[in-house]
Amino acid sequence: MNKQNLIIIFSIFITIFLFFGTESDRINKGIFLSKNVYFPLISSIERIRSFNALKKENKKLLERNIDYELEIAKYQRLLLINTNKKKIYHKIKNRFKIAEIIGITGVYTQRNLILNVGKMDGISPGMPIISINGIVGKVISVSQNSAIALPFNNKDFKLAIMDKSTGTQGLLEAQITGSNFMNYIKIGSQVSIGDTVVTSNLSQVFPKNLPVGKIKQIININSGMYYKAEIEPFVNVENLGMVAILAGGKNEEIRN
Repeated sequence: MNKQNLIIIFSIFITIFLFFGTESDRINKGIFLSKNVYFPLISSIERIRSFNALKKENKKLLERNIDYELEIAKYQRLLLINTNKKKIYHKIKNRFKIAEIIGITGVYTQRNLILNVGKMDGISPGMPIISINGIVGKVISVSQNSAIALPFNNKDFKLAIMDKSTGTQGLLEAQITGSNFMNYIKIGSQVSIGDTVVTSNLSQVFPKNLPVGKIKQIININSGMYYKAEIEPFVNVENLGMVAILAGGKNEEIRN
């Protein structure tokens, strides 16, 4: 039975109900129906209409708020990009490309980063990647609109580094546990806990003097010729959102 038929049956029932009895009875029935049926029904209908109107209004407001939030997020992103560009420019004199990290591939200690730039942006394999605080990794493969980056905390990443204060050379390597080390430090070299480690002039990819991290502890090994130091990196790869790719690679000039 549809809604229209229900209304017709209800109207007939009310008519019959009011028809029988004296005039006084019909008046009393009318007053009773008005108080207990008609007004509550009309009030309920009005409340439902008001509720539906509020729902529609709330939906419009929600949609408007989402539009505003998206607009704000867009401007915040542009502001962040411009701020990062200014900060990074103090270190890099020539060209670089800001990129967003849009994904991760691989398991924890063998993760690679997916960037939202590619061949169309002039990106090619081997380009070094940095953030405001220090080195991040290097580009290892490129498609038209995206690139894969090997971060420094991947066990396959190797980089020539040095103690900034003494010039002692070593090799940055990551273990499968996620820890980072300056390996192949020659016995007798002067390195100390707390020393800053930077990229070396021997690096084939990175410019010299980019920050890497600080020496956390010195570890003796049994080779007799070398020892190593654990490095606390300046950059937390897991928390990165945007990075800078050095378009000139090793030829970029680094400002003091």
